[in-house]
Amino acid sequence: MNGFLVIPESERVSLTVRNLKVSVLSAKSHSNNTNSENVILDDISLDLKSGEVMAILGGSGSGKTTLLNILSQRYNRNKNFHCQGMIKYNDFISIGNVKSAYLLQTDLFLPGLTVKETLNYAAELKLFSVPSKTEKFKFVDFLLDELNLNSIKDTKFSTFNLLSGGEQRRISLAIQLLNDPSILFLDEPTTGLDSFTSFNLIQTIKNLSQKFGITIILSIHQPRTEILSLFDKICLLAKGGKLCYFGDPNQSLNYFNFNCNLAELKNIKNFNLADSIIDLVAKDTTSKQNESNSLERIDYLSECWKSYQTNQLIELDNDEIFNTFQAADKISQKPQSISLLKEVEILTRRTFLLSTRDSYSLFSLIFGILLISIVVGWLFYDPYLDLSGIRTNIGALYSICETVALIPMLFEMARLWDCDGKFFFRENADKSSTVSGFLISRRLAKFFIEDLPIAIIFSVTTYFMWGFDTNNKMFLVYFSITLLSQLIGMSSAMFCFAAADSFQITAIIWSIFYFVQNFACGYYVNPRTMPVYVRWVRYICTYWYVFGANVSNRFTGFFGECPQNDINSTLCNEYIGKFILNDIGFPENWISLPLSILVAWFLGFYFVAAILLKYKNKNVSFSKSKKNNDNKDQVQIHNNNVQTGTADSILESNLSNLDINIHIKNISLFVTKKSKFKFIRKFLGQNTDPEEKTLIENVSAFFEQGKINAIMGPSGSGKSTLLNLISNRIENVRSTGSIYLNEDQIPLSYFHNYISYTTQNDASLIPTLTVWETLCFQARLRLPVKEHSNIFPIVSELINKMGLNDCKNILVGDENIKGISGGEKRRTSIAIQLLDNSRILVLDEPTSGLDSFTSSTILKLLADIAQGEKKIVIITIHQPKYELFSLFGNVLLLCKGGKVAFNGAQSKLSGYFEKLGYMCSENTNFADYILDLVSESSKDVDSKIRVENLLINWKNNYGKTEEFKEKTFENPMVDESEFETEKYKILKKKKAAFGVALVTLIERQAKTIFRSKDIILNRLGQVLTMGVFGTIFYAPLSNSSDGIYNRLGLIQNAINLYYYGFLNNIAVYPIERDYYYVESKDNLYRMECFLVAYLINEIPFEIITSLLFSALYVFGVGLPRNAEMFLVMFYGGFVTLNAGESIGIMFNTIFSNFGIAMNGLSTLFTIAIFMGGTMSMQMPMFFQVWNYLNPLKYVVKAVSNMAFRNQEFECVGGIDECSLNSGEAVLEYYRMKSPVAINLIALLIILISYRTLAYLFLHIKMKTW
Repeated sequence: MNGFLVIPESERVSLTVRNLKVSVLSAKSHSNNTNSENVILDDISLDLKSGEVMAILGGSGSGKTTLLNILSQRYNRNKNFHCQGMIKYNDFISIGNVKSAYLLQTDLFLPGLTVKETLNYAAELKLFSVPSKTEKFKFVDFLLDELNLNSIKDTKFSTFNLLSGGEQRRISLAIQLLNDPSILFLDEPTTGLDSFTSFNLIQTIKNLSQKFGITIILSIHQPRTEILSLFDKICLLAKGGKLCYFGDPNQSLNYFNFNCNLAELKNIKNFNLADSIIDLVAKDTTSKQNESNSLERIDYLSECWKSYQTNQLIELDNDEIFNTFQAADKISQKPQSISLLKEVEILTRRTFLLSTRDSYSLFSLIFGILLISIVVGWLFYDPYLDLSGIRTNIGALYSICETVALIPMLFEMARLWDCDGKFFFRENADKSSTVSGFLISRRLAKFFIEDLPIAIIFSVTTYFMWGFDTNNKMFLVYFSITLLSQLIGMSSAMFCFAAADSFQITAIIWSIFYFVQNFACGYYVNPRTMPVYVRWVRYICTYWYVFGANVSNRFTGFFGECPQNDINSTLCNEYIGKFILNDIGFPENWISLPLSILVAWFLGFYFVAAILLKYKNKNVSFSKSKKNNDNKDQVQIHNNNVQTGTADSILESNLSNLDINIHIKNISLFVTKKSKFKFIRKFLGQNTDPEEKTLIENVSAFFEQGKINAIMGPSGSGKSTLLNLISNRIENVRSTGSIYLNEDQIPLSYFHNYISYTTQNDASLIPTLTVWETLCFQARLRLPVKEHSNIFPIVSELINKMGLNDCKNILVGDENIKGISGGEKRRTSIAIQLLDNSRILVLDEPTSGLDSFTSSTILKLLADIAQGEKKIVIITIHQPKYELFSLFGNVLLLCKGGKVAFNGAQSKLSGYFEKLGYMCSENTNFADYILDLVSESSKDVDSKIRVENLLINWKNNYGKTEEFKEKTFENPMVDESEFETEKYKILKKKKAAFGVALVTLIERQAKTIFRSKDIILNRLGQVLTMGVFGTIFYAPLSNSSDGIYNRLGLIQNAINLYYYGFLNNIAVYPIERDYYYVESKDNLYRMECFLVAYLINEIPFEIITSLLFSALYVFGVGLPRNAEMFLVMFYGGFVTLNAGESIGIMFNTIFSNFGIAMNGLSTLFTIAIFMGGTMSMQMPMFFQVWNYLNPLKYVVKAVSNMAFRNQEFECVGGIDECSLNSGEAVLEYYRMKSPVAINLIALLIILISYRTLAYLFLHIKMKTW
């Protein structure tokens, strides 16, 4: 097993960096060619030998992650930032010439696989040099053991996460180690891990470098002393990316003492070296004087190192030092990998397994197709074959394009952006999968469980319901066309995904694709009447071949129900198949050619998608600083500050002096694993009882006001779960136990109203807002109205206290745009909750991702708040240094499985463990020591025995000794309906006033929309593109019988605005909905504020696009050019778009799964378009009744009656007499005649009703959530 891990001497990697500088250019520097720039890394030079471990240390925002991205060449080259300097890996200037791996800060896994399965598949893909699958799986077992993952190896990844943050980090590390890298980059590998697991993890990493020669570079925030000693080199960065030290960590103290003459370090004993040197280079923003002093110290240390480093670096000739950033991409080699055939086989197995386990999505897709097959079959059911029946047949054949080709396509786009595509980008960046392997395996895996079943279900259901000939050959042709339509839908979805950088842009590409297909397919516009400059477009449209092959298959040799029943009569020409085909522009027996071309299109879409994916940039971009527009107002409000109060008012409580304490008693939490296919298993006599897993077991604790109450324990001990339980942020679980506020029991479902909760995932941060804007908007929502005149000074003070001054004008950013650092996001999230003046403040890992200096500052601030304002502060924490540990008032110590090992005053903790025989040495951090005691390793039997004894000892002591006497309560248990809220009414957080919240949300949503170009393009571009394409294809309308066909097609095409309403919704609403869900947990504002703000920001786009669309269709295409026609078209377009948005809100409220919502919506809209339009002229009574709820029915009737009014039509094709020679005759024959005013009133009622339903859906969701 060890043989394939050893890196041969010739493949071991050393690193040389000279004069590396990275800067982000401001907008001003681009336009005026000035030197305005924000320096991220400043003149970095270092040498790292092969097989060494280098740790990048520094404060939050010092450029640690940026340095990793640059060294690993995982960054997006664009005009926003500039790199210069030299980086060499041995003698290569490209990372592509060596085997490398990179562990990102964010974890991403495929839901549905177990931990072991995930690693097994990764091993098969990555370990190309190991031919034996058995050996690969042995390595997986080795990693499971080394990283202490054996206990969770059979746990499945799911939307409800059963894995702790620390466990997820270790799994991600294991995946990267399977790359068998020569150089390994790790971005904050210990984030979210307790000190025991962190030490074991770094020890494992160190062993890998020592045993196998892997060069390892990692960033880390708060390493304990034992961890720091494991590093061969440390790279110490200060604010602005300045290098202050590089070398042996054990020599760093001597360097700072004697080379930098820092007297403050010379006489310190028994201290954490890492914390001390990070504190040296940290920017202190606690006061102006401290900030100035710290900046001077940073500049001094940077200059000291520049003078000193010349003696440390390997000497290079001048011709060896050059700017490598201009040539690195040109010299890289293609990385080694497994064969394409083997990769396809592995990925096919994995995709098949995932698809079958994702039963809800698979059921949604297959059942959706079955449902729409029945609906469409019934909607166009066996019509009487007069002229309206023939048009119904033609509409039915076209419906294949709108169902089999369209609905799965939308579903595929959604799931690619939701999970599958993102995971491919991650694997592709890791060089463990190729574009070809991904595309081929995906289609192979899904062919027998999706593609083939869909084609069979739809073709068998509809063919016979539509009354087509029972001819084997005709059916096989029809089935083949249906199957190819499904396959092309999937391949074109992949093309749309590959061609865009976001779902919003994918939706726009899809829209253009859909417009062209619709207009050129021959159904909506007669090909003979198309302008010559667009007539050629049909030859590049798959819908034209699908529709043409189907109608040719149906109408070759066809004769309908002519009243004269004489095929030779000129009056029966319109009923003859040849005439019908000629009229819509297709020949008889046109089968083989279109089928062959459809196969070519299926392959062609995948070929183009492969090229786009191969050259798609998947690396990180850097955001520019954003100048706030509030400076002027800020000055004004600062001037008013003298009269209205001080900025410190945020830290002054106006709440009652009521003393409060919290006691949780015997809290247990269980999650139930639901049994799938329960009915079938019961029928077979199998056990169907649900399995239950205990997350927290019988936890009792006391949280005291005026102190920091800390919950500590190893990863997976239930710390975050306990906080989520008491804050009512956990679903689908069963809980027991009670919670008391003073002497009164509070229902668990109500207690969250009293607390402010900072979550671990920073979910309240909006990527397109700056830190300043984020806090200002939150202040407007959280502070009382009387404090609003002080918002700017309050936010300024808070930013200063949280050390966010340097990043306050930078966008928050996300995984695609590099904004503020992870630590800065953490501090911003904490700052948001500090704006709440709650008496109970709960923080999940507030120091996660922060350096020791910033952690100390934050916890000292929390301690001051707790003591000064009589607040209860409850935190979870992994790795507190001793100085921080001493700030804690009470400590709840948990073991794996959520079991209590200690609960009481921090001052009693050491004495309790000493009585049990556990003595902490002087030079050891006591917090690390006790975390080591309560941690267990799967390969260390003694640790398991020790933890078990600790649990038994506590169980025997708690409640039975005077020192740890359990408090008893006389008040009886109550539920929420019986709970009297008046006593603690003053503690309950109050929602913002409706008007204040509404204005704030409108402004915030508008700002995020207008900063997202993708959303703007989506909301404006789709409808306008449809109008432009419609004008190009239809103009000018003629008054021949072809003009009837084209007018009906035009009206049918116009109601596709329904689709674009929901696409507009799905691009914006899910994002805003998630922010609302987070903020609703904080009880910030009423649900009505959110929906009204969303509506107000939505309506202007709908009005503008409807006006322009109507102008193009009425005045451009040639519908009656009058004000009435224009207003009716505008009104119908506006209601259609708005109704589409309303339906989108309903579905996206019900379903959190993006793919399922997309599939359900597209199915519903397709049915509505078929029912409401001109496709089914002989609709069954069932659908006629349901159609009264369909806005499209009224739009079609209103627009048709205006469009055909006073129109006369001439016969074509050598026919002297035709039945439909006037607009009135058309309306009468197709049963479309109806008063326009009645239809417009019905649309108004539907407009209001749909949005009211959307409101009720969200209201019910929030009540039952």
